[in-house]
Amino acid sequence: SNLARYDGIHYGRRAEDYDGLLQMYSDSRGAAFGPEVKRRIMLGTYAL
Repeated sequence: SNLARYDGIHYGRRAEDYDGLLQMYSDSRGAAFGPEVKRRIMLGTYAL
């Protein structure tokens, strides 16, 4: 899916401290984007 490119694994920021893969995804995505960017990603996904 298009959201797969926002995982923070291949490119971009990666969380420093995590316990598992899902937490790393969550922390990496949460740290890289501000609230407005997160809102736009979610609205764009919803509109599609």
